[in-house]
Order: sequence, then C-alpha cells, then structure tokens
Amino acid sequence: MGIPVWVQRTRTMSTEVVDEALPGQTSAAASGSLSSETLPADNKQPTPAHIGTLIPEQPVPDCSTLDSQALQTLVNDCKRCVLHSSRKQPIFATGSLSASYLVISDAPSFDEDRHSYALAGKAGVLLNNMLSAINLSTDNTCVTHTVKCRPPNDRMPQTDEQTACLVYLNRQIELLKPKAILILGRSAAEHLLQQKSSLSAFRSKQHTYADTDIPVIITYHPRNLLRQPADKRKAWEDLKQFRALIE
Repeated sequence: MGIPVWVQRTRTMSTEVVDEALPGQTSAAASGSLSSETLPADNKQPTPAHIGTLIPEQPVPDCSTLDSQALQTLVNDCKRCVLHSSRKQPIFATGSLSASYLVISDAPSFDEDRHSYALAGKAGVLLNNMLSAINLSTDNTCVTHTVKCRPPNDRMPQTDEQTACLVYLNRQIELLKPKAILILGRSAAEHLLQQKSSLSAFRSKQHTYADTDIPVIITYHPRNLLRQPADKRKAWEDLKQFRALIE
C-alpha cells in the first residue's frame, strides 16, 4: 500500500488559517509558501547579550513533593534565568496532565507564547497531524518543552536555560509516568538524554529516559519539516516506531 498519508487538517489560530499537507498530500503550505514566510516583527529585534545567564540568587527549587498544579504555579513564578524577562507567559504543558504519552520540544515559539498554547502556529498544526496519524491526540498526550519560556527571536534555548528548567521537566515526567516519550529535534534530545549527537544518530535507535525503562523515540521537529518537507517521510518512519511502542 506504500507509505500512509498523514491526515490533512485545517486549523485556525486567531485570524490565521493553516492548511498543512503531509506525505502523499498536496497543499499550498507544502508547495513552499510556508518555508518562505517572514518572521513576526518582534523576531527582528536584536537578542540581548545577557540572554542565557542564570540568576545566581535563585536556588534550585525542591519539586519532589509538588503535584502538577503546584509545579505549574512554581513555573509561572520562575525567574531562574533571564528568559522570564522577555516572555509573555510560561508554557507549562498542553494536553492531558494524566496522559499516557509525552511529547517534548525544545522551547515555546512566538505563536505558542502569544496564544499560551503548546500546539499553536503552523508547526503546532503539523504536530497535531503527526499525532493524529498514529491515533494520538491531546486527550491521551501531553506536550511540553525543555524550557518553559520563549527565547527571544525564537532562537534555540541555551544549555544553561535548559538546565534551569530541567528540575521542572524531570518532575513533570515523574508525575506523568508516561508509557513512552517522543522527542522533537536534536536540541531537546541532547538535553533530555544528556549526550551530544547528530539527529540522524539519535533517530537510528530507541533510547530510554534517565534510569527508567521509559522508551524514547526521537524525530524531526515540525518546524524543520516545514522547511524541509522531503524529511516528512523519514519522520513517518520514526512515528511508526513510536506507534509500535504504544499499540
């Protein structure tokens, strides 16, 4: 039968409508209009030189006894790195906080920060389609990030920013106890697995989270698939591996 297609869906965020096609489909987005989009106006601002600096007077919080609501309150008040000074609001998680499966990205985007939603924007629409293709949704999946605040200009989060947020991510995983984790992109993979590698090397095998037996699959970040649609077929192979874990 060949490679199955990912279901085409249309989603509206504010006044923006996105039509994203996946393997085997055709749409205006897939034909190249997405890759040529311009960044929002605020993305053109210069990045402050001090971004990425931990604030030394902020101790590492003890999250070991916190439930999800208390943890989210702590994240909302966090000032452990300077990302708090440029965020609109932290993005704690989207989806079910009792989900069986966890998706981890690197950092909130402009759209996610604007809409307070981890699946906002064109990359979010594509991620929704990817999850739908393997019968997942926000009813049984939780989506979060290695850092909870959007970096200026949508740049990649720096190591010390991810380190500042790691205590929150680890507690999220402890509370959720997911049956499997899907990681989007090399940056998030390197941070969660605490090892340096290429995305192709990460994708070549199944991993486990920390000292648990929770299986981890790594795939392309949706924003990279928007830039390089040809990689969607490789991403579909990763998703089939993840689907095999959850069936």
